[in-house]
Amino acid sequence: MRRTRTGLSLLFFTLAQLVGLVLWIAYAATWTRWQGGLGFLIGVFTAPGLVIFPFVFWMVENSFPVNYFLLWLVGLALMVLAGLTAGDA
Repeated sequence: MRRTRTGLSLLFFTLAQLVGLVLWIAYAATWTRWQGGLGFLIGVFTAPGLVIFPFVFWMVENSFPVNYFLLWLVGLALMVLAGLTAGDA
């Protein structure tokens, strides 16, 4: 993994991490909006599950979280690109 710290791989990896951070902030903000202070603690100390959280959101808000999945797919694509450009086979 020496080459992951240079070039395009670093850029893709950093962007993927930023997308993940945005997803986590949105997750914590949603819990805070739903439950107040307790929701903030839930959002900070739990991980947003790809399978569970979108369906809970769908049941509570009555709308499917399309943006959540789009951001998740962008982060996944960036991680794949980071792996492909790393060059260590």
